[in-house]
Amino acid sequence: MSKFEKTILVIDDNGINRIIPGLILRPFGWSVHEAESGFEALELLRFIKFSYILLDISMPNMSGIDVLLYLKRNEISKDIKCIAYTAYAVDEDINGLLSLGFDAVLLKPLTSSKLLSLLDSFD
Repeated sequence: MSKFEKTILVIDDNGINRIIPGLILRPFGWSVHEAESGFEALELLRFIKFSYILLDISMPNMSGIDVLLYLKRNEISKDIKCIAYTAYAVDEDINGLLSLGFDAVLLKPLTSSKLLSLLDSFD
């Protein structure tokens, strides 16, 4: 994986949920950026090219689904791998998220093995 491929944006309104992926990934050489809202994330996307986005579904003002739909319509961001990052999902919800355009769904609470395995599956 090149350095570009190891760049991820974690979007979550909960601070702990933003911090944990960085604690897991940085020791493996990942560049991890954080945004606490969809609006903040869209601003970062203007300046930084990400290969992955870990995206909370339930956020105030702009949901993770709203962010995803924006990303998939935008030529610059449409190819970023978007991972739904949620605590609440049954099989039906997971299938719905995937049908919207998420590349994968990662359930909270996050563990290093779940995150690393998922990211490795994209290789």
